[in-house]
Amino acid sequence: MPFGSALEAEMAYSSLMPDIHRQGQAVQKEFTVNGSVLTVRWTAEDLGILRISINTFLNELSLIVWNIQRFGLPFPPSLGWEKRPET
Repeated sequence: MPFGSALEAEMAYSSLMPDIHRQGQAVQKEFTVNGSVLTVRWTAEDLGILRISINTFLNELSLIVWNIQRFGLPFPPSLGWEKRPET
């Protein structure tokens, strides 16, 4: 998913990360951010559960994008964004 800036991609990543811890073992998601692009890779054995996971993700992502567009960035990008810790 391309965003308008690396900051927006990082904000989306940060907002979506709690979902990874809730999903359990049925579906695995891998998030990566490369510049302004957020990439997600799903792995699942059950197609129905995979479909539900993707639909839920798209609903959450839609809300995040809407919020970024509606309210803008929380502070000027020139102030910088603290990068997420590497894991």
